[in-house]
Amino acid sequence: MRHVEVCDIGKERDINQDAIMASSMDGYGIFAVADGMGGHSHGELASRHIIKALGKWWEDFEPVRFNDNFQGIVSDIRAVLEQANNNIYIKYNKNDICGSTAAVLFVSPDAYAIFNVGDSRIYMHYGDLFMQMTLDEIWENQGGLGEREKMEDRDGCRGKLVNAVGVYGTLCCTVCTDALKKGMVFLLCSDGLYKFCPETSLKKYMKKAALQESLERCGKSLLELVYQTKASDNISFVIVRV
Repeated sequence: MRHVEVCDIGKERDINQDAIMASSMDGYGIFAVADGMGGHSHGELASRHIIKALGKWWEDFEPVRFNDNFQGIVSDIRAVLEQANNNIYIKYNKNDICGSTAAVLFVSPDAYAIFNVGDSRIYMHYGDLFMQMTLDEIWENQGGLGEREKMEDRDGCRGKLVNAVGVYGTLCCTVCTDALKKGMVFLLCSDGLYKFCPETSLKKYMKKAALQESLERCGKSLLELVYQTKASDNISFVIVRV
């Protein structure tokens, strides 16, 4: 398993509100991108709290403790995110809104799990398949909205987050699991990457990564592409090849 990670402040921001983690050992790995809510109170505190909580869990992680029960590991990670949500909600949401997205990938020797809160994304490339594995939790993607409502951008709501870690007392986290196949490539990223980098370019460099090109070179090329545009947001991503 190989991985490369980038967490860059971009051209215009004074603070990097993103936080990332990427670590692997003995066929297991955990990877995460957390993007603090811009325009609100101390989003960097929320994103760093999430990564710190996941990092502490990883430090104590021992596969034998779960007796090869993958779903037990998944439940444990979800509990970590739920506790992080509670801590952020209680500690930082007294006078203003404070929260963060969370896109988390856990990999075992034969399976993987994806955890999603907010609008950071996880993509997967395998063979001829390239797909976004997460759904952006933004206003127009809510259930119950008609096509006309989605297109009208009512009250300027289009694109606005409707879910994040820490903003509510109870966490709503989408989790999916599947079998892991050798040659899969995953890309976790904040909107600072995908909003300024065409999806065709994401697919191009994930394919290069799958074909054993240097992950460091792929990461550098993606960052350079964003810098050729506005790069007005923080830019964070992790590329994982298994």
